[in-house]
Amino acid sequence: VMHSKDSLITHELGTGSTVGTVGLSYNFNGSPVVFDSRASDFSGLTVGVTGELKSTMSKYDVGSNFYSNYYTSGVPRTRYDATLDSAGNQHTASSMTLAYTFPVAHRTFLMAGGTYAIADKKVFEISNSDGDVITFEEQDHFSLFVAPAYQLSNNSLGYVKFAYHDTSINLTGKFTDANAQGAMVSTSYTEDMNGYGIGVGLRSEIYRDIFADMEIQHVMYGSQSTNVSSSINLDTTYTIGNVGISYKF
Repeated sequence: VMHSKDSLITHELGTGSTVGTVGLSYNFNGSPVVFDSRASDFSGLTVGVTGELKSTMSKYDVGSNFYSNYYTSGVPRTRYDATLDSAGNQHTASSMTLAYTFPVAHRTFLMAGGTYAIADKKVFEISNSDGDVITFEEQDHFSLFVAPAYQLSNNSLGYVKFAYHDTSINLTGKFTDANAQGAMVSTSYTEDMNGYGIGVGLRSEIYRDIFADMEIQHVMYGSQSTNVSSSINLDTTYTIGNVGISYKF
């Protein structure tokens, strides 16, 4: 959910929400779930591709001693904080997927596999009236996962996913330094981050050995200081909704 932007005193306010729901419904038709000889076989190796929509929440903290020449002598130093919420910080991505589904018991399965991002993506870019610009890019993202699953009908499989995520964040900053007569001070570095995700999904066979997946996952990278300076701290989370198609061998 992305609300419109508004101003609050001298700051622009952009507000958004990411909402996940779990509900209960009743089918008045009364038809029971039937499993017969036409039921899909979900076990085996699948290879596929996904299209993703990522919503990012990231807090970027810079300690007062990082840019020492950015502060006027005698003026108390303060921290620079930027919180970037999911409003306007949504971007698309795509990944390759590889997974194997093991039968465990009657209509119960366990999926295990991984994903790898096909291309690097700019997550967001922010700027202010002074000309300061911060660019946040994601590179080399991959995940490894396990997913307990249960066959809900002849051709559908519901699952809960637990995943490990690893990515490289490229953070580039260009700052207008008033003490250098307006010269641009630039810095760029890459930080490796890892975190954990939990999600739910539904897999359905749409044709013989061709499956469609719908999934939503929340990824928490946590708060990490960078290798360049302990004064720079990143606290990042993603909510990822994806639709995928895969083939079972």
